Amino acid sequence: MLRLYDTLTGTVKPVNTTENRDVKIYTCGPTVYRESHLGNLRSYLMADWIKRILINNGSTVIHVKNITDVGHMRQELLERGEDKVIAAAIKEGKTPKEISEYYTNIFFEDELALNILQADHYPKATDHINEMLSLIESLVYKGYAYEVEGNIYYDISKFPNYGALSGNIYSNLIKGSRTEVDKNKHHPQDFTLWKSAEKGRTLKWPSKWGDGFPGWHIECSAMSFKYLGDQFDIHTGGVDNIFPHHEGEIAQSESYTGGKVVDMWVHGAHLLSDGIKMSKSEGNSYTIQTLNELNIDPLAFRYLCATTKYRNRLNFSLNSIKSSQRALQRLKNRIRLIRNQEPNNSETLNNNSWLGEFNAKISNDLDLATGLSLTWKVIKSEIPSRYKLQLIKEFDKVLGLNLVPDQINQTIESNIYSKIEIRSNFKTSEEFNKADAHRQSIQDLGYVVEDTPEGTTIREQFYSETEFGKLESISSSSELSQYPLNTNKYDVTFCLAGSDFTSDLIRCINSIINFTQTTSYQILVLNKISNTALPKFIKSIDQKINIKAINTDHGLGEGTSKNILLKSSEGSIIILLDTSVELTTDISKPISTTLMDQSVGITGAFGLKTTDMHHFYDGANENVKEMDAIQSYCFAFRRKSIQTVGLMRETFRFYRHLDLDYSFQFKSKGYKIVETPNLSLIRHKHRIWESLPDYQRDKLSQTNYKKFLEKWQKHPELLEANQ
Repeated sequence: MLRLYDTLTGTVKPVNTTENRDVKIYTCGPTVYRESHLGNLRSYLMADWIKRILINNGSTVIHVKNITDVGHMRQELLERGEDKVIAAAIKEGKTPKEISEYYTNIFFEDELALNILQADHYPKATDHINEMLSLIESLVYKGYAYEVEGNIYYDISKFPNYGALSGNIYSNLIKGSRTEVDKNKHHPQDFTLWKSAEKGRTLKWPSKWGDGFPGWHIECSAMSFKYLGDQFDIHTGGVDNIFPHHEGEIAQSESYTGGKVVDMWVHGAHLLSDGIKMSKSEGNSYTIQTLNELNIDPLAFRYLCATTKYRNRLNFSLNSIKSSQRALQRLKNRIRLIRNQEPNNSETLNNNSWLGEFNAKISNDLDLATGLSLTWKVIKSEIPSRYKLQLIKEFDKVLGLNLVPDQINQTIESNIYSKIEIRSNFKTSEEFNKADAHRQSIQDLGYVVEDTPEGTTIREQFYSETEFGKLESISSSSELSQYPLNTNKYDVTFCLAGSDFTSDLIRCINSIINFTQTTSYQILVLNKISNTALPKFIKSIDQKINIKAINTDHGLGEGTSKNILLKSSEGSIIILLDTSVELTTDISKPISTTLMDQSVGITGAFGLKTTDMHHFYDGANENVKEMDAIQSYCFAFRRKSIQTVGLMRETFRFYRHLDLDYSFQFKSKGYKIVETPNLSLIRHKHRIWESLPDYQRDKLSQTNYKKFLEKWQKHPELLEANQ
């Protein structure tokens, strides 16, 4: 019997699998305005393993996974009328329907790549507006919701159990309330069921209260009622869904039915990257497409997730996925050796102790790690080989790792084996050049040919044997030693933290090469290993140019990226350039002249001044050289000063205000900040900034500014105005 941790009760309890009874599962699915990252997909893997175990134990499962094609995701965005599907459509020049259909299809492809079983129903929010309106009308009629100017809000004071799931009880919410986002609410914590549509809105529907669109929580209640009835067994999602989404669901659903709707709430923990939650806004997210670009089997991610309890946070890195890829390949390779030794049909393993132990472990709150361990033990055990494959097939019904090749893979392998036979004939006739050419052609298809005394064998390439696997990459600045600093080999090192906008990066590099007159310079570029365009460009550059790409296994935070560049530099002077910048003259000479004054710590093209650290302004208007900060477009200093000042703070993941913070780091050590006049360069559109919606820009910028103020506002003596 499957037992799972129920978030509501805080206990591990059995799933009700009474005979002749369907087990009903509802999973909060994707909001289809962009690709799901691996953190999202981890929670869908959790639901898939729950479903597989139930089916394997003999239950009939009805599984519903919704598609949110009305793009609000957070309550405060909903209250401002913002919609992520509409925003994505505007950005990409498509209709909201085109955007949602495009990313819905990608989601289905991602689930297929991860071998996630299809749900029975994938209801779309936009197809169930009438069901939502009917539910909202009932809640208003019963007194749980109220209308103000065409907006409908749920009154959480009418539901005494609000907060039981998350611990955010009503009294604590009142004590901790801040300024109301929506002045129409009776209480700041009330949530929106229906939002009145602003003028010109694309996604809107008629209602008795006027044109509008549904709230975040109401869609899941309405669709679960339609497909699963007033009661169902398991509701799954990520821990981010607990509050306010699932808390809101419980309130509105139980207010509607008058009783308990969901028997068990199951939540998967965060997937971490760089030690923090994986998310697009943090710039540390991976997708299935990312894995494909790196030639990593998406099932290696499924294997990785199986190694850690779903309720525990899992740290993702390229090293961890590489290890999982190698482990999965080794496992499949071992299975390949025994796949032709299936047991006779008359032989059965129904009472086999291995199978019993496996089922017991995985049914104990999804102990998949032990299930994997047992799989390896079976492979390495002394039991007859003819039994092993049958056991692995049974295990894989739950694991879902496609451990036994399907017919398509066998067809591909038949082609490979015919190549091996041709190669063998060439070897026999001593045509070794042709034999080697066939070996290489097989290797190009992702296989390795191994000649042994017993004959020739074949296996899939391990990740480390692929083109990407052979590339060196870095995951964090801690992998590089800080002291002693590298010996000065060049007068100047230009440092560029690469971005997804490779054309901007190449434009910046070309301008450095075209206008820098000194021959003693180095260009360092931080590049995501999945970006193959930059290495191709570097290969095309004159070999006399000292340019090097430092590959990272994913997009790192700004502070970490800059520190990797600083640690790798070999120039006496470091010039950090933003990739939106294009040089029009040689800036290295005037910058070097400014830094000849040892009292100057930082110089650059664009200085800032402030009198209170809350408002910075362009210092050039005052016709003075000394500033309070230099903007990161062009940011230069002597490399040896790092020994006194230290590296940048890596808590600054977004680029904004890191330049202020590092400027004040220099000022705190007694250095002056000086603008070098007449540095001729062009500032093009900052495409990272422009690629973000307004609310995300504001949030990321405010988070960094808060970090800056927390450290430096207590040091007003550092300001030029107070000197």
